[in-house]
Amino acid sequence: MIGGLSVRRINKFFVFSILFLGIYIFSFLSIQLDWFDVEKAQVIRVKDGIPSNSVITENNVFVGEISRQYLTDSMATTLDEVVGKRAVHDIDRNMAIVKRDLDAAFLRPTNQHQYYPIPSDWLLTIQGTIRRFDLVNVTPVLDSKAVDNNALIQNEAVLEDVPVAFVKNSKNREVKGLSGSRNRLNGNSNPEELELSLLPADFKKLERLRLEGYKFVLSY
Repeated sequence: MIGGLSVRRINKFFVFSILFLGIYIFSFLSIQLDWFDVEKAQVIRVKDGIPSNSVITENNVFVGEISRQYLTDSMATTLDEVVGKRAVHDIDRNMAIVKRDLDAAFLRPTNQHQYYPIPSDWLLTIQGTIRRFDLVNVTPVLDSKAVDNNALIQNEAVLEDVPVAFVKNSKNREVKGLSGSRNRLNGNSNPEELELSLLPADFKKLERLRLEGYKFVLSY
C-alpha cells in the first residue's frame, strides 16, 4: 500500500514536470518564432556576409520577415533597392540591410548636386567618428568672436540628411575605422577635410551664414 502511494506520487510529479517543461518550451518558441505576432513586415537580409565595396547580387540576400513594430524607414524591403548597389562597409550574416549600408546614387555628382569642400574654420569641430556616406544635419551656431550682438542665433538644422562625400586626413586619404568601417571610435587617422554633396543653393546658404558669423555643427 505504501509502495503504491509512492509510485502514484512519483507519477504525479513526473506528469507535472513534463507539463511545466512543455509550457516553458512552448512559451520560448512562441516568443522566438513570433507565433502569435500576425503583423509581419518584409525586409532584405544578408545570407553569408557581404564584404565592403562589393556589388550586391541576388545570391547575397534573401527576403525575410520581422515583426512590424521593429520596421524602420531606413530598412530595405525589396530586392530592387539593394541588388546592383555597392556595400559601403562589411555587412554581417543575417543582418537586415539599411540605407546606410549602400552606396547612395544621390551621392554621385549630377547636374544638381555637387561635391563642396567645407573649410575647417566653418565647423566648430569635425567629429572623429564621422565617415563617408554618413547623412548629416547641418546646424548653424553663433561664433561670438566674429558676429555682432544683433545677429540671429540659429538653433535648428538648416540642412538635413546631407550626404558626406569624403572624409580625409591631412594626407588626403580617406578616414576609416581601424577594424572595419563600422568602427567609429578607433579611426585610422584624424579627419581634417570634409566634402558634402550639396545643391549650389544649399552651399550659398551656408556661405551666407558663415559671412554672418556662424559656424556649423554636423550631427547624425
